[in-house]
Amino acid sequence: MFNDVKIGDFMNSLASVEPVPGGGSAGALGGAMGAALVIMALRISFKKSGLTEEAESFISRLENDRIALEKLADLDSEAYASVMKAFGMPKESEEDKSARREAIQSALKHAAEIPMKTAESCFRVMNSSFEAFGLCGDSCFSDAASGFCFARTGFQCALFNVDINLSSIKDDDFVKSMRERKSHMSAWLSEHESELEKVFSDRIA
Repeated sequence: MFNDVKIGDFMNSLASVEPVPGGGSAGALGGAMGAALVIMALRISFKKSGLTEEAESFISRLENDRIALEKLADLDSEAYASVMKAFGMPKESEEDKSARREAIQSALKHAAEIPMKTAESCFRVMNSSFEAFGLCGDSCFSDAASGFCFARTGFQCALFNVDINLSSIKDDDFVKSMRERKSHMSAWLSEHESELEKVFSDRIA
């Protein structure tokens, strides 16, 4: 859906009173833009000499995540709509209430899973970008660094959306599993934060 929308129209939709698209979709598209920027930086860096096998491998990985993130932008909005639909179910009888509770919990799990997949894709973009920095020429390194930052922002946006849904989910095992998926990615980012800042300052300053 969003692939068929002009950027200006998408921005107007974000700024409207409607709840979708929201932060989850915007974060996914931010991650996709991040992947695209790093791909561009790699292609420019090897424009004259031709892509090496290593560069092609990075581009392939980044392209896969770019496509996945574009799809996740749509899926995020659809997941939110499913939650709203569940909350709108009738609740007159006890049977209604029970069915509504089950539908809400199911929809919330799905609405947590989609941004988790977005976070994981953005994480892979960050990881691939970090590994590919050494292949990017100085003239376009700022683009590669910008791509990393877009992916990092998309990653954080996605986790905000994961957490807000987990706060209403009653399945403790599901919540624990999701938090474990989140923790190792956050740990990697924290571990490499100072190294990333040094790379950015050394290459761009």
